[in-house]
Amino acid sequence: MTHLMKRLDEHRRSQGITLVVVAGQLGTYKSTLSKWSSGSDSPLFHRAVAYASAVNARIVLPHQGRVLAEGLDIVDALPDLRRFVGAPYRRMAARVGLHYKTLETFEARTGPRYLSTVEMYAAGLGLSLGMLPAVELAVAP
Repeated sequence: MTHLMKRLDEHRRSQGITLVVVAGQLGTYKSTLSKWSSGSDSPLFHRAVAYASAVNARIVLPHQGRVLAEGLDIVDALPDLRRFVGAPYRRMAARVGLHYKTLETFEARTGPRYLSTVEMYAAGLGLSLGMLPAVELAVAP
């Protein structure tokens, strides 16, 4: 289980939300969510964002008390941050244990982006994904 998936699963339980309810909201099977929760499978990042939303949470990329990016924007922010700090992707890939082609594909947006890959990419930059409660917006009368 990814670190973030573990936190999301704990949050789901604390909210009293069952896997059956989340599966219904995501249009998937409870067994799929069980695999994510047990760590035997990593969801695509966009599915993890949907899971977070279903359990009243949001996925963020925090740094020094600020949110650098949130939700699906994290995928776009990571390559920009890598370039900003001047980290060559081949060296970073080696540091986090990914093949450089995986990061190359990630940055070119030509393949799937799994939550586990996003977490490893963030770790290569010295960052980690976080979870915050969903923000409820007040609707004006």
